[in-house]
Amino acid sequence: MKIFLRLLRFLFPFRWYVTLAILLGCVMIASNISLLGMAAYLIAAAALGPLIVMLILPTYIVRLMGVTRAVSRYGERLQAHDVTFRLLARLRTWVYSRLEPLAPAHLLTYRSGDLLTRLVADVEELQNVYLRVVSPIITAVIICLLTFGLFSIFSTMLAWVALTFLVIAGFGVPLLAGVLARGLGKRQLGLRAELKAQMVDGIQGVQDLLAYGRAGDQRQKIAALDNELRRVQQRLAYISGLQQALNDALMNLALWAILILAIPLVTTRFINGVYLGFLTLVILASFEAVQPLAQTFQFLGHSVAAGERLFRITDATPTVIESASPVPVPLWNGHYARRGESGVDAGKGPLWSHALDEGGPC
Repeated sequence: MKIFLRLLRFLFPFRWYVTLAILLGCVMIASNISLLGMAAYLIAAAALGPLIVMLILPTYIVRLMGVTRAVSRYGERLQAHDVTFRLLARLRTWVYSRLEPLAPAHLLTYRSGDLLTRLVADVEELQNVYLRVVSPIITAVIICLLTFGLFSIFSTMLAWVALTFLVIAGFGVPLLAGVLARGLGKRQLGLRAELKAQMVDGIQGVQDLLAYGRAGDQRQKIAALDNELRRVQQRLAYISGLQQALNDALMNLALWAILILAIPLVTTRFINGVYLGFLTLVILASFEAVQPLAQTFQFLGHSVAAGERLFRITDATPTVIESASPVPVPLWNGHYARRGESGVDAGKGPLWSHALDEGGPC
């Protein structure tokens, strides 16, 4: 949790960009819910044969929501990726500023392949902190509350049923997937870094490997790492498939639950029958907000592991600490000393200075 909170601090300078992106995401999903719900209402109302003038407002709402959904989706994607690129640029600059004082003494303790993975792949992995974790969670919470409020207009019971299914799909399933995938994200990053390090070491030392007849051993080592990485990625793929299946099942169960519970309310005229299709499509569209949360904990594990690997380097103490106010270079008769600066190494003082003044050899 400490590493995740530390990663969130990098988003603080872009808080207004993040707020705008989240707002556009909420508008996008809310307009989609309104589009499907009002379309169902329009079809049901038209089937009852009312006056055309009574359908003008729902018709314009459907048209408006269709345009709003497209515009807000484009704006949300544009803003979200702009925030992500700004975040990555800031991270790369920060990592380089922390690595520069560590060179070369401390960085020599890392293999070049592992160091390259930390500086490139691990930094790229941190883009998921916003795209896959922060933004989807906040958007899902807001849409769930809006859906609960919309259903409460018709029935409190329906509101709680809808909220229960949304919470299970949005937070219960990701928690289950997080338990199943515990440690796999960190394991995947470690294997990926080790694989790249072995490949770089093999390329750099290929002459020695061929000279000592160890090229086959290096190939076997790389193949073993690749197989282990494939098994981890395969298990993560199985978990992702399970998440998708559970989300689809919960979405359809929620639709049937709302439909079955709303029919008695319609027959008793507690709810107007024209809203039956509206309610079922609203709960169906609301799942668009919680479906991205299926892989949230998986991406969270990757991001935390990548942040931990980066912070392990950037938090290191430099072997040589440069002075904030360096000592000025000494002068000999108006000239800067070269090697030795003083004593015998300086060219025996006056003779060295005299040679410089005359332009002859020391």
